[in-house]
Amino acid sequence: MKKLLAIALLSSLALAQTESLSVTPVVGGTINSDTTNLDNDYTYGVRLDFNRDTLEEGLMVNRVQLALDYSEGLYKGFGEANVLRMGANALWDFNKNSTVSPFLMAGFGYQAFEYGVINENEDGAFAAIGAGLEVKLDDSINLVLEGKDLISTNQNNYFLGNVGIRYLMY
Repeated sequence: MKKLLAIALLSSLALAQTESLSVTPVVGGTINSDTTNLDNDYTYGVRLDFNRDTLEEGLMVNRVQLALDYSEGLYKGFGEANVLRMGANALWDFNKNSTVSPFLMAGFGYQAFEYGVINENEDGAFAAIGAGLEVKLDDSINLVLEGKDLISTNQNNYFLGNVGIRYLMY
C-alpha cells in the first residue's frame, strides 16, 4: 500500500510540472531468468507519460512515466503464474526533436503474482532499468520500442521487451 501511495505522490508531482500527456498501449514479451521457474510469456500494458517539453540537453529528466504491465504465463511444469506489474519511471530523451529519438529509463515498482507464489517468486518491489527508441510517425503519434530489466527484491531478473504506439495529447 505504501508503494501505491508513493506512485500516486510521484504522479501528482509530475502533473505539477507537465506540459503535455501521452498514452502508450504496448505489447511484447517477458524473458524470465532460469531461477524463477517461469516460462517466457507474452506481456501487454499501458504507459502514461507526463512530458516536460524542454529543449535543454544534458541529464534533465524529460518524462515521468507510470507503467502497468500484465503477463500471462506458466510455471515450468505446473500451473499458471500471471503477473501484474505497476511502476514509475524517469526517462531521459536524446535527440528529442528529431525523427528518431533514443531514451534511457530508470524506475521502481511493485509486482503481484495472480496464481500462487513459490519460493522463487514473491509479490514485492522491483527496480527497473532500460532503454528504448522512439520513431516519430506524425506530430502526435510515435512508434516506441523499449526493453527493461526488472530486478526483484529476491534478486530474480525479468526482462520485458515491448513495442507500442505513443499518442501525444496536448
